[in-house]
Amino acid sequence: MDMKRSSLITADCNIHQPTPARDQTQRYDRLIMRQEIKKSRLNAIRLAFKENFPSKAKGEGKVGQLSIDILRNAVKPQIEQKCRSSDTGKQEEQGAPGHTKEQLDKLPLELYNYYHARLSRLDANDILLGAPVGYFLIRASKRTKNTFAIVLSIRTTKSVSHYQIPVDDCGNFFFNEFAFPTVHELLFFHWKQRIPVSFIDECELFLIKSVGRQHWEFEDAEVTLEKNPLGEGNFGAVYRGTITIQGKKMELAVKTLQNPEDENGREELLREARIMRKLKNPGVVYCYGVTISSDATMVLLEYVSGGSMDKYLRTTKVTPYVKLRLAVSAAQGIAHIHKNEILHRDLAARNCLVNIVQNQPQAVKVCDFGLSRDRTKVYRLAKAQHIPVRWSAPEVLHERLWTQKSDVWSFGVLLWEFFTDASLPYFELDPLDGPSLLQYLKEGNRLHTPMDMPPDVAIVMNQMFHFNMDLRPSMAYVAEALQASLEKMKADC
Repeated sequence: MDMKRSSLITADCNIHQPTPARDQTQRYDRLIMRQEIKKSRLNAIRLAFKENFPSKAKGEGKVGQLSIDILRNAVKPQIEQKCRSSDTGKQEEQGAPGHTKEQLDKLPLELYNYYHARLSRLDANDILLGAPVGYFLIRASKRTKNTFAIVLSIRTTKSVSHYQIPVDDCGNFFFNEFAFPTVHELLFFHWKQRIPVSFIDECELFLIKSVGRQHWEFEDAEVTLEKNPLGEGNFGAVYRGTITIQGKKMELAVKTLQNPEDENGREELLREARIMRKLKNPGVVYCYGVTISSDATMVLLEYVSGGSMDKYLRTTKVTPYVKLRLAVSAAQGIAHIHKNEILHRDLAARNCLVNIVQNQPQAVKVCDFGLSRDRTKVYRLAKAQHIPVRWSAPEVLHERLWTQKSDVWSFGVLLWEFFTDASLPYFELDPLDGPSLLQYLKEGNRLHTPMDMPPDVAIVMNQMFHFNMDLRPSMAYVAEALQASLEKMKADC
């Protein structure tokens, strides 16, 4: 029977390639043809299973919405179903929820590795875009304050598709017309029997293998927070905390979401974490990951003991040599950021943290990627949005246009801050707005050279202040030039 059924449902994507319709009638005819193809394939599958066909109950079907409280409280160790991996042969625990408390108590989702809880759509895309066609995961997508839909995210030939798994009138989950009381049984049936979960044009979409949780996905319960916050972020407080990873206790700075109902804030927090996860450099604050088990999303960052660089410079006596050494670490971090095609867009001493080891400053780490943009070399901002005027390049002030060379200008201002103990840039122009600073720069004015800045460092800084962004050096060049100045300064001491 398996061979017969397999021959009946095998996709042949080369037979019915779609062509552009010439008129409305042709488009309608093609739609009817696709529906007939889908219907004939379903009939073939029904015939293969005969009386054992697991049919869907009558009704249109609706998105399966489950109570968040029920899901959160459903924690039992029983696992009634296991699914064998299609290519390794190893057993992987795989299950799925029902839509009632009894079903959830029976098969809680938290026990299964393919369930990624409140993983965002964009994070699911990031995971699956690097996977083969047919690899999939399950996640929960919020619909109302107290309910969510169960979503299948699956790699297709072109991208990643997301399907809300519907529920029939009897409370069973289904794809097409194949219905089961639990999502696990639904997935297991389609995987084991090699039945498509969806028809894309004339091609069929099969479940091949589930994708487990990534190393950067954590449960809320794994994180311990101190009572008092370190400070305030854009969307909530920042706390000091700890987490144990592979038996080692890690110190954290944890960004929290003040209002779990703020979906826009949550997406912005996750976007920042998504950017930071790509960066692994001593000059950039490391992101361990995010929590996904509830709406109270937390971003888990490396804890840097010395606090912000501007406050440190204003309260601590730092020699020119140490200032340059710290500036080199920041420059190397930004060069790494640019190498990964990320624009920071908010470089300033306030957005750098100083790492203190045995009461001595060892390095500066770039942080705060809230304004950053990745996978782009040019970014244009809407005029209504706020910009950090005193750190902004002329093209930003004039056209709201960012490139990597705009970050280079901002780093020039940051370098000036290092050697002036975090003084206010253009303090002689106060109050200051964008148009007045732009005019000031057009007249040839620039930040003055600090008294304790080495001459060769001043040359590099002034190169970063070219009005024409094409004449500014890259951050890779700046990092190398500052490193050379540091070595020269060390030899002269």
